[in-house]
Amino acid sequence: MERLEQLRLRWVIYGFAVMVLAVLGTLTWRQCGMYANLETLWRTTIHSEIQNCCLAHNNLGRLF
Repeated sequence: MERLEQLRLRWVIYGFAVMVLAVLGTLTWRQCGMYANLETLWRTTIHSEIQNCCLAHNNLGRLF
């Protein structure tokens, strides 16, 4: 009986690990769109919470 409980606990831990990896993989995939090219990167930076980032404005201007 104790062996069965250990086996169940192991499967719960493995299941949780798979779920965490799936969530992190999905978030990483969504974040990768920001780095598609330099224009997308700088536009995303300007439209994010860091709107007054002079580096992003300067680099986007230099890109054009």
